[in-house]
Amino acid sequence: MGNIHPTKRVNLTTEISQLVTTLQHIYSKKAVDITWHIAPDAMFDGDREDLLEMLGNLLDNACKWCERNVSLTVTSDKAITFIVEDDGPGCAEEEVVMLVQRGFRADESTPGSGLGLAITNDIAQSYDANLAFSHSTRLGGLCVTVSFPLH
Repeated sequence: MGNIHPTKRVNLTTEISQLVTTLQHIYSKKAVDITWHIAPDAMFDGDREDLLEMLGNLLDNACKWCERNVSLTVTSDKAITFIVEDDGPGCAEEEVVMLVQRGFRADESTPGSGLGLAITNDIAQSYDANLAFSHSTRLGGLCVTVSFPLH
């Protein structure tokens, strides 16, 4: 596909700080503890709205499913990688593949459209990024990793 996005440096600290504050307000009754760490050299070259849509969906899902703890780590090695983890129930291995399908919801009892991860997947694909789901060894719930190739 190639990079079809306008290249602008996004201030990760400012954007993530505002996003976390908003989510902590939305989930204030649940008292979600969102911790985040950004590698000093991590930079996202792309559209700010794409980044906020993607991280907003991932963090909102983590807040919705967590017991109390959500973590966002941004690394910058061979790629810029966003890792979102929670301490919730996680997801059965057979459901992981279906998470990015439009309208699929792992649990119909929780509010949502089933579009957030599909939209996140679309954004990741448009940047040639890799979206992966696994078990969080650190927090015990779901771990979602999005790796964007460095240009």
